[in-house]
Amino acid sequence: MATAVTSGAVAALLSGQPQLTPDQVKARLMLTATKDFRTYTPDYYATAARLQPLVIQAAQEPALVAAYQSAVASASNEVQNAVSKVTADQKRVAQDQALVDADLTMVATDNAAVRPASAKVDDATTAYNAALAAQSIADAALARAQASHAPAAVLQPLQQADAAARQASATLLKALQAAQAVLQGAQAQLQQDQQKLWADQATLKKDTVQLNTDQALLASSQTTLATAQQNLADAKATKATLDAAVAQLSAAENDPNQYSPAQYDIFTVGAGYLDLAAAVQSTATIDSGAIALSPAAYIDPATNVIRITDNYQDVCNDQSVSGVTTVWGSTICGVPTVWGTTTVWGSSSVWGSSTVWGSTTVWGSSTVWGTTTVWGSTAVTSNTTVWGSSTAPAYESIWGTAAVWDSSDPNSTSTDPIHANSILIGGDPK
Repeated sequence: MATAVTSGAVAALLSGQPQLTPDQVKARLMLTATKDFRTYTPDYYATAARLQPLVIQAAQEPALVAAYQSAVASASNEVQNAVSKVTADQKRVAQDQALVDADLTMVATDNAAVRPASAKVDDATTAYNAALAAQSIADAALARAQASHAPAAVLQPLQQADAAARQASATLLKALQAAQAVLQGAQAQLQQDQQKLWADQATLKKDTVQLNTDQALLASSQTTLATAQQNLADAKATKATLDAAVAQLSAAENDPNQYSPAQYDIFTVGAGYLDLAAAVQSTATIDSGAIALSPAAYIDPATNVIRITDNYQDVCNDQSVSGVTTVWGSTICGVPTVWGTTTVWGSSSVWGSSTVWGSTTVWGSSTVWGTTTVWGSTAVTSNTTVWGSSTAPAYESIWGTAAVWDSSDPNSTSTDPIHANSILIGGDPK
């Protein structure tokens, strides 16, 4: 698992900065690794197991809230558009109704005009017909007198009566024609106004249908908006609940009663947990020509104390430590390591009678806490060591002048390495 994750981290680093050397990649991964470790109580793990699903859901909830907010905004726009349409429809329908009402008034007026005009035509027709009848009688009397060769005294009155009858007929005919013209005009106006009424009534009907349709759409949009608003309110309430769960878990994570910090040293913590984001953003460098060898810890057979070095050659060439058994790292000087046949668990090992736990071991009088220490000739407890009052911080220890990697800081040019005297116990720098 660790190998796969580290391989992926290296690939990510090289993808962004292909010019990095293997030593630079290793340095950046170590410099940016997380060094904070905590051991939590069973109560915390029970709380975390209960709250973790809520924490996962909480990470998704803001997106849901945003989606519901978008839905509310969209539904609100739909409602506003529907309200605008309905308002416009209502205005048009009102205008249409006003036109129809005016048309009805005009048609009523036209009907009122047609009725007396029609009556006048009827009266004129009756008068004209009577005149025609009188004229017909006068014509017949005059014709008989003329046929009987009546004297002038008889013919002259008959001729005057016939002329008067004809004059009356002509006058009544003109009156009839005038009455008919008035009636025709009134009827034409009535027909025109009726056609306008029918057209306006059709428009009113069409606009009323559109109004009803838009009102239905408005009601639907308002329902959609109400649903979206309720969904948003529910999502916000859920988010508040989930945020409370996140806060509860965060409080538990940072409650000193729920955890104990792990010892921060190279054996218990090592390089730390990878922080890929920090590693990718890191610009840390190592000295030109420096290499990032992993140190090896070994038991010095002369003192039975554990030491650490990255200078394998010097150690192997030192007859006093030739054939040592490593505690941490690979085989050194061709001799089996901690995990070999002469191991931490053997009779002459870390756990043996003459071992780390023995009288001359890590915990003994010349051990980690003694004057001759695991890491060098100066005791860990002295005021010039990692744990002392003048201790070197982690980044100076691992890259410093008394460190595995040379120089006094990541960007130093010092080339005065002391490989085994004052190596970092406190872990790698953050």
